[in-house]
Amino acid sequence: MKNKGIRWFTEGTVAPLVKDLENGGNLLRLMSAKNEIGGCYSFLYGADDLVKERVEGSLDKQVKLIKKAVQVFREFSIPLNFSIVLGLDHHRYPEAFFQTASILKETGASNIFFQVATPYLGTPWGNLVYREGRVFETETTHFNHNQPVASPKQMTKEQLQQGVYWIIRQFNNPEKIAKTARANLNPLVMSQNPALGVFLSSLLWRVERYLSILELSARGYINKKIQQELDARFKDWQKRKSLT
Repeated sequence: MKNKGIRWFTEGTVAPLVKDLENGGNLLRLMSAKNEIGGCYSFLYGADDLVKERVEGSLDKQVKLIKKAVQVFREFSIPLNFSIVLGLDHHRYPEAFFQTASILKETGASNIFFQVATPYLGTPWGNLVYREGRVFETETTHFNHNQPVASPKQMTKEQLQQGVYWIIRQFNNPEKIAKTARANLNPLVMSQNPALGVFLSSLLWRVERYLSILELSARGYINKKIQQELDARFKDWQKRKSLT
């Protein structure tokens, strides 16, 4: 595909690719569109769950590995996108949001898709949630991973929704957008392959997310009082974490 100039997206886990590079392999080089037109323009890594109990003992979710992945994907000019799910049955409010935000900030991850845990019939977890009678939404268009459609186990529907808004704010504000753009923007790549340069910068997508947050706030969906409380509690949580 690369030799034919085809631009493609893919998804997978990062550990095998990092290991391949460390062993002298060429997978990332072969994927890269750095000096080409064809190649990988987006790699979606389904990290999904980054709360403490899921990270410990998981090779593909270790902070050290994710840091390395962010570094080498940037080196090869392959946009690395993270998919994170919040509101799973073991997630507690607000710790799950704080732990996830802390890990992502520590690793330097830049392109992040935050999703509300959404049950679907025919999947093990979805079948369980339906059997327990926790699904309160029937409108199929609301099963979009942006809003709760089932009652979480460890938090309220409102806590889940506001928690997701809060963590999106953490990574999509003007300061963070500018910092990420500086880190990801490669003038050489932009001059040789503008499309890839735009994907790498994540600028357009991040600005769109920021504007959507402003719109949600203006329409009253985002509870400013809860957001301020979460901001303050996160600062306290970080201070306690630094002392342990």
